[in-house]
Amino acid sequence: MNGLFSKRYLLTSLKQSGLPCTYQTLMNYEKKGIVLRPQSAIGFGNGSWRLYTKQEIDESVRKVANHRKGKGL
Repeated sequence: MNGLFSKRYLLTSLKQSGLPCTYQTLMNYEKKGIVLRPQSAIGFGNGSWRLYTKQEIDESVRKVANHRKGKGL
């Protein structure tokens, strides 16, 4: 499972890039398609953890930056 990161890591990456947001904002971005849902998921019980690759994290940071600058996706 090396190279997979949680939503918390994505939030930290956004903050370090000068784009802090809340968990709920991140979920709204996902719902609107600004941040793509991760391709990797680990199921357990009745739920699952969705995990991002470093490439997905970097792409999401770029898309959020563009969205906030008004450039769209």
